[in-house]
Amino acid sequence: MNTPDIRLIVFDMAGTVVDEKNIVYKTPKKALEIGDYPFSL
Repeated sequence: MNTPDIRLIVFDMAGTVVDEKNIVYKTPKKALEIGDYPFSL
């Protein structure tokens, strides 16, 4: 598999105003974990 050299990903979550039990934050976090990409919050 040919993967790009990703150095930075930014997620803009500022517009989320409903109580969705943090699924908006958990989804990209889980995707990064599955892809074995290091990340910080």
